[in-house]
Amino acid sequence: MITYRTIIVFGIAVIFGVALSIPATIHASALTLKLATMAPEGSIWMQEIDLLNKDLETATNGSIKIKVYPGGIMGDDDVVLRKIRVGQLDGALFTTNALSKMNSDIYVLTYPGIFKTSDEVDYYLDRQSGYLFTSLQSKGYEVLGMMSLGFTYTYTTVPIEKIEDMKNAKAWLWDNDPVMTAMYSHLGVTPIAVGIGDVMTALQTGLLNTVFNTPTGIVSLQWFTRVREMIDLPLTHSFGAFVLKSQTWEKIPDDVRLIVRDLVQKHALEITRKTREEDQKARGVISGKNVSIKKPGPELTSDLQKVFGNVVTDLQKDAESAEFFRSVSDTLTEYRTAHSPS
Repeated sequence: MITYRTIIVFGIAVIFGVALSIPATIHASALTLKLATMAPEGSIWMQEIDLLNKDLETATNGSIKIKVYPGGIMGDDDVVLRKIRVGQLDGALFTTNALSKMNSDIYVLTYPGIFKTSDEVDYYLDRQSGYLFTSLQSKGYEVLGMMSLGFTYTYTTVPIEKIEDMKNAKAWLWDNDPVMTAMYSHLGVTPIAVGIGDVMTALQTGLLNTVFNTPTGIVSLQWFTRVREMIDLPLTHSFGAFVLKSQTWEKIPDDVRLIVRDLVQKHALEITRKTREEDQKARGVISGKNVSIKKPGPELTSDLQKVFGNVVTDLQKDAESAEFFRSVSDTLTEYRTAHSPS
């Protein structure tokens, strides 16, 4: 079977053959791609972009370079999108939150409980990532690569044994996220909207006592030092993407585009692999700091899964998003049928 990974491996194998045909004169019109990201300096994303830059320099005779502005210094998602539209930036390393602002259907991928394992995520990307690429092309963006950023979990300072305990949570809401807004509504929780940079202070002062993040995220932001419990049931899954403005992409010669796309996809896979490794290490760090990683009991698990289902139903408010959800569900059903115990 030819998969997303197979195509990438084949593409990498021919890169250097293509690179030999790039004329030396292309140096005269070298293009520096200006990108923004919320990822901090020293993060896996930034480390991998440094490696990508070196590969691009070698494979394109220095015709394509990347300049990344890390740590959100270019602003939040809305500001970055505006800067891309007016030409101040060429693109960004976006998470699902920003991608959903470019095409609201992409919120489907953040529905609670839709993905259960990393293998399911990989299976979906192998077969359906093309839809995401083409859906954003129609909006004026080119997606060069996607990566899995892992599952988010709930972290709290208050014991949660049953679903009613959630109602007393001082729960964090980020950027009016419609998925988490719907989740809190079904849980009977009134969330507290706080910017990501202010969450640590809110945890320290008691304004918040419940947050969500990936294990790597909660360790890197140090929030884990202010919580006592991690509910070990995946809440949502987050994706990332390397996105360029279509107008910028079209400035790159066709033969060089092949190199750029294949190298971005190669490093996107590395970000996925390294992120998963870091999540496992982060779980060890969390548990080593007196944070209890607790599997919810059967009753709480069942109740949460019912809430997940109700949230998914509520969020499918138009035919287009419902159709996308069906395509995702069909792909995952195909995987689960093929891999169910015989």
